[in-house]
Amino acid sequence: ITQNVIASAIDNIEAKVENLNILSKLSTVTIEMAQNMLNYSKSNLAHGYIKVNYIKSNESQIYQVVSKNQITKEDKEKIEKRLSQIVKLTKTEIKEEYREFRKSAKYKHSKGAGIGFYEIAKVVDKIEYQFEKTNDGCYFILNVEILK
Repeated sequence: ITQNVIASAIDNIEAKVENLNILSKLSTVTIEMAQNMLNYSKSNLAHGYIKVNYIKSNESQIYQVVSKNQITKEDKEKIEKRLSQIVKLTKTEIKEEYREFRKSAKYKHSKGAGIGFYEIAKVVDKIEYQFEKTNDGCYFILNVEILK
């Protein structure tokens, strides 16, 4: 994944989404997921992906973004610890935690510190994750939804 690949993906989203608020949220999520894959992926990303789906029903319109990449067991523990905390928080608590996280010198410029998960959680309406075991690690699947 290069900067050009990410820029191309964002350009593709921009061409299909007119609502600037939704576009901003989709861009943030896509970039954070790509960075997550770069930071944690155990493989050469051949088995990883990021998908953006638009789901429309009579009751709602949802943008769903799903990422999947292979990670180590050690990274699974770090990711699971951070996300299990985040999914329990309210939007207000997420914003407060995010601010504290940003202020903390402990995590400044630290790859894999988990702040990207807060970035995602701040802008989405639903966040789910799961891990699928493999022989030498697992797949990390992150699924988020943005309501229109």
